[in-house]
Amino acid sequence: VILGLGYATLVAPRDGSPCILVHPRVPGVRIAGIMLEASKQKGNTNSGRTASPSSSSLLQWGTPAADDDPGDARNPGVLSDVYARVGGVHRDVSTDVMIRLHSGNVYGDNLWLWRA
Repeated sequence: VILGLGYATLVAPRDGSPCILVHPRVPGVRIAGIMLEASKQKGNTNSGRTASPSSSSLLQWGTPAADDDPGDARNPGVLSDVYARVGGVHRDVSTDVMIRLHSGNVYGDNLWLWRA
């Protein structure tokens, strides 16, 4: 369980790795009440291209190598009240994908994904 009280903000690492990485085949993960914010990426050369498995993201659930991860229908993963932003106070930030899901049986409620 990751629960941000008062909408805690996690800023993405500059190397393009996600703020939060949920490993594949982990049932019942809950992420709620949190803001994910992009950062200035070192050597970002992927702008404007289609996202690849190695492109940057703010939250990654599962991995591309575990493409057969159906999740657990009896104990699904949950994203609730999750905000992700690129821009705002800092205009020179970037990410290729805000939220990347490689696992099944994950549902989201009240997701705000925006570019300022």
